[in-house]
Formats: sequence, structure tokens, C-alpha cells
Amino acid sequence: MGDRCLNEAKTYSLDTTIYELLQLIKTHPLVLKEPAPSCLVTAISPKSTVLSLRPWCQAQNYEQVRSDVQKLVQEWWWRSAKSWESDDIKPQPYQDKTNE
Repeated sequence: MGDRCLNEAKTYSLDTTIYELLQLIKTHPLVLKEPAPSCLVTAISPKSTVLSLRPWCQAQNYEQVRSDVQKLVQEWWWRSAKSWESDDIKPQPYQDKTNE
């Protein structure tokens, strides 16, 4: 599904982030329970951590699941970022690293 770079605007537990993302995609009706979805750390830099979120689905549902999961993750990110506004932190949008 490609990698997305989440800029670390605020210190946020990586374990918590992974847990929340996995819980989020498990709610999608087309994501298979077996094999279980995974979320892996694929790169770390001083300013960001790249996660690969891997939900499994039937081949004929791939494009729909890919689109839906990306929307879910984006909505989750902006909800999380809004909770940081009280700390005067400006949320950073996703940087699509798929084609780099």
C-alpha cells in the first residue's frame, strides 16, 4: 500500500501509534482477520518515522481497501494533530514516499 512519512511534530509513542493504526484498519469490513494486518517501521530519521501499514484483503478488493485505509489514516492523523493544537504544534501533512 506504500509508505507514508509521519512527521514527528510532537513526541508520540511509536507503540501507541502502531497500536492505534492497527485498531483503525481492523474495523474495515474488507480487511481480512487472517493474515492479520501489520504495521512495520521501515525508516527512521531525526525528523520522521516511516511506517508501512499492511492490511490484507481479497485481490478484487485491493483498490477499494487501499483508498479507504488511506482516508482512515489521514482522518486519524488530523484528529490526532488537532489534539496537539493546545501545545501550539502545527500538524504536517503526509508526504507520499511511494515513488521516491
